[in-house]
Formats: sequence, C-alpha cells, structure tokens
Amino acid sequence: MTSTASPYIPRTLHNASASLRAAPSACKRSVLDPTLSMTNPDKQHMWIDCENNGQSQAWETAKYIWRKATDRQWPAITTGMVRGANALSFKDDLTKDSERLRILISVTIWSIWKSRNENSINNRDVTPNKTTGTLRELIRELIRKSWNSTRFMEGGIRLRRQRAIKVLWAEGRLTNFDPKTGSLVDLT
Repeated sequence: MTSTASPYIPRTLHNASASLRAAPSACKRSVLDPTLSMTNPDKQHMWIDCENNGQSQAWETAKYIWRKATDRQWPAITTGMVRGANALSFKDDLTKDSERLRILISVTIWSIWKSRNENSINNRDVTPNKTTGTLRELIRELIRKSWNSTRFMEGGIRLRRQRAIKVLWAEGRLTNFDPKTGSLVDLT
C-alpha cells in the first residue's frame, strides 16, 4: 500500500479517528487491569481486540462486506492502519478498493466508538449484534446518501458520479442502483 489521501472520506470520520487516539477505555477489563486506566488505554485492545463492545464482530462484518465487493484480500487490521486510514491506497487501483477500504475502516471505527460510548457514557450493555447492526446501517446510509446526492447534479456530472459510486460499491455484487428508486444494498 502506498500513501495518498482521498477527498471522499468524510472529514468528520477522519477527525473522530484522530481525536480518539487518547480516548479512555470503556472495557470492563480496565477495572481489573491497572494498565488500562482512563488515561492510558491499550489502543490495540480498544479498537481491535476487545470483546465487550463487539469489535471482533464489527471487523468481521467489514471483512465480509469487503469480500462481497472485491476479489482483493482483506488486510490484517492494525492500530497503525486505523490511525492512518485516510492515507491508505493500493497501487493501480481501478476498482476503488483503496477508497472502499478507507471508508470501511473509518465507518467500523465509528460504529465501535458509538457502541463504546453507549456502554461507558450511557451505562448500557452493548451486544456485538448491536455494533455490527450499527456498522451495517452506517454503510447503507452512506451509500444511499451518496446516490441520492447525485439527483441534484447536472447531466454529465451526475452520470460520472453515479458511475463512480457504482464502481465503489460494487454494483451487482454488493449493491444494485436504479436511477429512480435509488440504491439497494445487500449486506447479508
């Protein structure tokens, strides 16, 4: 992978990912493990390994979506990839795999963060299914809004953007688009 930035990653997701580097751990394990204090969380555990907020299942869901959309191998997700998601790219990427990977990492982190906050701030138990459900809904919403935004574009620009969205979201494998009814996303 080489480094290039994409203007398509929502800036809010990038900013959220950057600001979470020093976020406190919501894991119940932190009560038993003094190294996971509120000021010194284990980021690998918090974003990738923890079972309490459904991280493993969320990453498996992202991997499943990836496999439905491309033949390229899913990379092993590390904290370095999470931190540098906005700069990830594949060489000779004609199928928008780089952009799709950046989005999947960012949206997966966002769903983990939402679940973590539900657990730690609202003091509610979060099931792994809730975390993966949040991820699936965020992906569906992103695709729907991207497609719907093309309705306000002029002819040639609209068609180019719709073509790009179809490539990004693997029309026929992961999604089906209709100019009048919008997107149908199959995440099952």
